[in-house]
Amino acid sequence: MTSTGFDVFHVNPPLVRAIAGMPIALFCNPNYDWTGYSPRPQDRSEWRLGGAFVEKNELDDLRLYIFLMRLACIPLILLGSYFGYRFASELYGQWSGITFLVLWTFSPLILSWGATICPDVHAASLGIVGLYTFWRWLKTPTWNKAILAGICLGLMPLTKITWIIAFPIWLIIWSIWRFRKFRQFAKNTIVKHVRQARRSEHFRFLIQKGLTKDENSIEFREISP
Repeated sequence: MTSTGFDVFHVNPPLVRAIAGMPIALFCNPNYDWTGYSPRPQDRSEWRLGGAFVEKNELDDLRLYIFLMRLACIPLILLGSYFGYRFASELYGQWSGITFLVLWTFSPLILSWGATICPDVHAASLGIVGLYTFWRWLKTPTWNKAILAGICLGLMPLTKITWIIAFPIWLIIWSIWRFRKFRQFAKNTIVKHVRQARRSEHFRFLIQKGLTKDENSIEFREISP
């Protein structure tokens, strides 16, 4: 967090570790040693820099830094639990949301990796948020929901590069959704016109027989000659 570069660790995007390092940069003054830095990804210089960071700082300070960094990662997990609960509840009812919440909260994977900078759990959490906001936009498309869904979609690959597949998947889901909506609209339009045509044919038949139908009544009356 002391520079604007993220090239020390090339394996995953920088969002999770940037959030984790923010309290250290804002409230602490740790010591750094950059002599082991290498710009080449294959050198994996984060291991040398991490060892030098441990050597340059006191044990109590390191405990504080680790605590603050782990604490900063927890809100990402809470986002996944909240939006996962809402998603499941809106789809299948409140008990489904509660079931998700219990499984998410007591999952060994969430408990063990949720407060670390390893981005897998945080990527899953933001994936839930992104999918929920996208689903809400599909149901009732508005500009506000479109902007929110777009922001969440952009944040997803910033946690883990695997989420780059979300862009084509979202496009495919949107295309299928639009096709189904268009097919339903076309079906309703055809049914409407068929009913109108049937009513017109029936009315012409009644005229030919000397009968007419009162629009506000189901009774027929005979037309005087």
